[in-house]
Amino acid sequence: MKLSHCIVALSVWLVSVCAPAGAWAARFVDIEAGARHTCGLTDTGRVYCWGREVMSNGRYPLVASETYREFDAARIARGTHQGFAMDANGKAICWGENDADQCAIVPEKMLAISGADRHACGVNLREAIYCWGSDDHMNLSSFNGGTYAAVASGYFHTCGLGVDGKVTCAGCERGSAERDIDAGQCDVPEHTAIVAVTAGRLHTCMLDENGQVVCFGASRFGQTAVPESVTFSQVAAGSMHTCGIEKGSGRLYCWGRDKEGQSQAPDGVFTDVTAGFKMSCGLRESGEVVCWGEDSEGFLSAPGLSTIR
Repeated sequence: MKLSHCIVALSVWLVSVCAPAGAWAARFVDIEAGARHTCGLTDTGRVYCWGREVMSNGRYPLVASETYREFDAARIARGTHQGFAMDANGKAICWGENDADQCAIVPEKMLAISGADRHACGVNLREAIYCWGSDDHMNLSSFNGGTYAAVASGYFHTCGLGVDGKVTCAGCERGSAERDIDAGQCDVPEHTAIVAVTAGRLHTCMLDENGQVVCFGASRFGQTAVPESVTFSQVAAGSMHTCGIEKGSGRLYCWGRDKEGQSQAPDGVFTDVTAGFKMSCGLRESGEVVCWGEDSEGFLSAPGLSTIR
């Protein structure tokens, strides 16, 4: 049966790509956190977002939902102050801050997308990295000629995972502004067989095929100090902390800044994890999302399974 779909924006700042009310219960299948918000994708193609409400009514306005009333999300991606959704064919939409056109109409169909503070990058259908928005301090020639499987953006820098299992990073060039800090987050150590890369504010982490996590860059709060003797199936870099899921057990580990409790991972079995500025969220086997960390501005208010469809 063919379903119709729609996007709606609610007062609790929800961009939802939705199916009509149906007879089955929905569950979350993917979660992605920006700096102060988190979005979750359900198995019905709907995208819910929660967190800083100014993303819908103030500094970070939502993209007009009418444009995408027939959009059917298959994947989601995070931006620092944006959210992205892609359909099964790679067509993408963006909502959130757009002061440098980083949330403008995505120019190409994309296999993967990741947004930074003032730019966004994606892997297009030709497996090349394409970026848009502000090009300040982005030496995009670093990506020329390569073929890529994934991309990850921190606050200012972006890293690409090549199909050969090697990681290349750009955007760490020291500029004249105070914010242009090179903390080594682009200094990729020699390592092969990488299967995933994730970028925080000033640090980067890679996961290899054996479950080993290697992090580099700023580590004032221990965000690059990976727990010893643990192999991981997934890793997610937040602003100044990092979380990962232990391979086999599904147990969560978090390390780094913990002032707001963002590194105090709950017990249980998890299939997905994401990390933002002062909060983290995990996806349980049941499809339920659990968040921890700073409890303000709706950061931890993930929709319950009984409220989604």
